[in-house]
Amino acid sequence: MTAARGNLRMIKLAKTLAAYVCRVGLLYIGIHLILCTAAISAQNAKPEPRWGHAAKVLGSNLYIVGGRIGEGGNTAPFARDNNFVLSLDLTKSFATSSPPWKSIKASKTMPEPMVNHAMEADRKNNRVLAYGGVRPNYTNAKNIWAFSPQSQSWVSYVPKGGPPGYRFNMDATMVNDVVYDFGGTYDPAAVNSTAASTSLSDLYTLSTNNMTWTAQQNLFTKAGSFSQHTLSYVPSRAMLVVIGGSNNGSLMYMNSVQKYQISTKQWSTVPVSGTPPANRIQHTAVTYGEKIVVYGGCDASYTTVFDDVAVLDVATWSWSKPKLQSPPPGRYDHTATRVGDHMLVAFGYMGSNKGDDGVYALSMTDWKFVDTFPGVADPDQATTDGGTAEQESSGMETGTIVGLAVGGILAAALLVAGTIFMVRHFAKKRRNTRDALQQELASVKQALQQAEASNQRSAAGRYSGAIVSSIVNNRQSGIIQQHDQPALGARPLSAVAPPNEQFYAGRLAPLPASSSSNADVIPM
Repeated sequence: MTAARGNLRMIKLAKTLAAYVCRVGLLYIGIHLILCTAAISAQNAKPEPRWGHAAKVLGSNLYIVGGRIGEGGNTAPFARDNNFVLSLDLTKSFATSSPPWKSIKASKTMPEPMVNHAMEADRKNNRVLAYGGVRPNYTNAKNIWAFSPQSQSWVSYVPKGGPPGYRFNMDATMVNDVVYDFGGTYDPAAVNSTAASTSLSDLYTLSTNNMTWTAQQNLFTKAGSFSQHTLSYVPSRAMLVVIGGSNNGSLMYMNSVQKYQISTKQWSTVPVSGTPPANRIQHTAVTYGEKIVVYGGCDASYTTVFDDVAVLDVATWSWSKPKLQSPPPGRYDHTATRVGDHMLVAFGYMGSNKGDDGVYALSMTDWKFVDTFPGVADPDQATTDGGTAEQESSGMETGTIVGLAVGGILAAALLVAGTIFMVRHFAKKRRNTRDALQQELASVKQALQQAEASNQRSAAGRYSGAIVSSIVNNRQSGIIQQHDQPALGARPLSAVAPPNEQFYAGRLAPLPASSSSNADVIPM
């Protein structure tokens, strides 16, 4: 009975464990289905030529948002709907001639199409933030839009405070959880060639924790205002560096740069030695250690397009110009993103109403544009974004979550399989034990029935006097003093009692080791 109860408790425990594991397994399956749904919403894509977009690395992917597509310059259509967001997996090697772009399916709620906007990777909250920019009707909205790669959806935030008016062609960078936004154009009617007439010199910070803008110290008037420039963050020196751009219609000289020291909140103009690159707008810049790598751009009339690279060393404040190997055609309004030792250049405008749909990988160790991007294990760790921001950061996002989710699903499946095996094993063992007990009980029952029939026939016969005499004598000698007078016909002798025991009146009483009793004992 004790063994049977133990088996029942084991079975109950196994069933409880199996139910729990099944619930966990269903949870993991649900996560897997969500991820699969997100994967379905990202389809392989062959992108059209694009420019005026923004690019950021978040998790395992490079995300492209907005811009114009096709051909036609200012008359080209805006990227919208399923063309609004593209993603590129940076953890895998790919040929730059055929990058595995995926288009993100449009969601019900998403931003209005935008060009020359700002975008940052908010890694703490696993999202990219986009704001500002030229819109289809040349109006701006102050809302900040957040894109979640996990849910493949957009959420709109109305920030507190903020720069006056609407702006585009500004530049921004992320420092910890704070966005630094500098300059730009605020006249909605000013686009491209007229944009420089309304450039700005103000600096604002945006707290991504509470979506609040705070005005910082403006760049002093002598340095002028900036639009179509770059803003680079150098983590090792905790400073921002402004390079190039347009100051109210005139190109900024490249033989000096503007520096903002974050700790002191002070601006200063820094002369730069060496041969400076040509003055330019709509170029890109990425931070590579204590070097800022500038690429591409154009002149004020948008007729001269640059294909060169210039390197600013902030340790010595000097320019150098490496000799490039296999450079692509010149471009502006493109994006550049540092991933490890490579700078990824995406799309861009090449002049003559022509955009580009290519991706190019520049190795910054030997200044060669390579045919294959090698991929990196952790793009977030290896990235300093260029063009619209620079930041060294770390994080875990889609690739890692997918890996963990898939691993969790496999682990849950193994756990469920193991539990099913254990339940079946104990169930089989329980059945075997039950069958053995039933067989033993049947044998005992049969023996008892046979003994009962035999004893009933002889109870009133030759053993009756002996039994009574034995019981009386044993009661007097104290052997079975605890028993009452038995009813002879109702309490037969046991035919299956062990040799050292006798069954009196239906109860088991051990015989003494040695007895001088004269009681008559019936041997078994």
